[in-house]
This record gives sequence, structure tokens and C-alpha cells, in this order.
Amino acid sequence: GKPFPADVECPDYVMRACEACGLEFPDPVVPGDGAFYGWITTMPNYYKSHRWEWDETARLAQAVQATTLLDVGCGTGVFLDFIRSKSATLKTVGLDTLSESVESCRGKGHQAVCSTLEAFVEAGDAPGFDMVTAFHCLEHVTDPVGLLRSMASAARPGGRVVVSVPLSPPSWEVMGRDCLNMPPHHLTRWTAASLRQLGRACNMKLQVTSDNGAMLDSIPKSVLWLFRETTGIAASASWSHAAVGMVKRPDVLVKCAAFLLKRERSDDGRPVGNTALAVFTRD
Repeated sequence: GKPFPADVECPDYVMRACEACGLEFPDPVVPGDGAFYGWITTMPNYYKSHRWEWDETARLAQAVQATTLLDVGCGTGVFLDFIRSKSATLKTVGLDTLSESVESCRGKGHQAVCSTLEAFVEAGDAPGFDMVTAFHCLEHVTDPVGLLRSMASAARPGGRVVVSVPLSPPSWEVMGRDCLNMPPHHLTRWTAASLRQLGRACNMKLQVTSDNGAMLDSIPKSVLWLFRETTGIAASASWSHAAVGMVKRPDVLVKCAAFLLKRERSDDGRPVGNTALAVFTRD
């Protein structure tokens, strides 16, 4: 609902898709510039105060007895705050290219470095972390394979590289594509299949899990949830009210049902939701 800034350069994009794994990407692969991100990051709720992936990452850190963690694209340190609240013994380092974010992290008592990941690794500052994380970063970069390989080089042998990305299409795209899930904001639109292909390209074992998203405990409930989300019917509305809405909008009902029936499966066999957590293991 906001007009695109006149001073932000944005090329015309043609969206293409990999025939092997379904990854969608723009041509040309040109990300948003500083002016674009300076504008979009001022939007309310752009930075999330919590993500379900963080809980899973904290559980994984405990399970593998991790003692060191590097967070790539740490921003103002919200995840570092969270993981510190879960483990007082875990030694963390935040990495970001924005000096203001790094200073904010340091102000909270975190160790943070202003650098690119590549320069950080080349300088020998990566001692071999037990875990290397990047939440909702992969879809913003021009070279996701290069980013994952750099993250792997910062991890110790047997260490975990943890990445989360939106899964496309998300449930809110039932009726049309979301501009925030397109370039210049998101340069890649990921599927579970394309994440598995990424693991193969980087020669790393991978486990893909997902949030529930629109996937509840039955297809009828899932269709109802998705219909409500798409049409704006409150979750507190009665079944009868929702049923009347479905009768009035059969086009939405059919699209919701088709969306759920075609959904991919995560490694635990469930239909995927709107976000994937990909855990790669370095050899």
C-alpha cells in the first residue's frame, strides 16, 4: 500500500524458473540498493521480534551440545538476544555489513563484527563454529550457493549450517503474488526441492523442516484457515459465518483447496507451511 520511491533504481525483471528443482529467480539478478532497503526497513513489523525457527535452532544447539555460534546477517541482534536467553554458556558472534546494526549489537553486550562473511573467513577470524546461522538472508543475495559455501567454511567439520527461508508460494499468495516475495526484495523463491538441490550443490547433508503454516490437522480445517486468511474473515468468526463466505466466494475456495493438495512435503512427511528451516551438516 506504499508508493515505490522515485529515487530507487529498479530494473524490469523477467522471472525464470529452474526446470530441475523449481527455484524461481529474476533476470537480471539485481538486488535492491541501499536506498530501497533504507525505505523498506522503516515499514512497521519489518523486523520480526520472534520466529519459530529460533526455537528449533535453540533445541538443535542443545541437542548437538554446541558451544559456539555465528549469526550471519545479525541485524540489531534480536536472535542473539533470544539465543542468549536460552543458553548462558553458548558463545555467539554476530556478523553484519551495516555498521549501525553492529553497534546496536555491541550495545546489548554481544560480540559483533562489521564485515562480509567472505572477508571474515578469509581473515581467519572464523575459528570453526559449531553452528552458523542465517535467518531470511538467502533469498536476498545474488549468489545463494556462494553464501552457503562460505557459511560452511566458517563451521567446523560436523558443524551445522542453519538457514531459514520463505517457501514459495506462501499461503497468502493464493490469489496473487506478494510484491515483498519478489525482486528487488526477494531475488529467489525457494521450494523444498530447490533447498535439497542446494545441499547437493554444496555436498552437504540436509534436513528440511517447516512451520505448520496453513497445514492444520485436516484438509477441511486447513482450507478453512486459508480461506479466512485470504478473505479476511476473523479467526473468531463462527463456522456458519465462514461457510456463508465460502458459498459467496467459490473461486477462493477452489484455489485454497488446490493450493493445499499440491503442497510439497517436508522431511517429516507433512505438507510444508510458509517457511522452511534447512539444517545442513558439514562433512
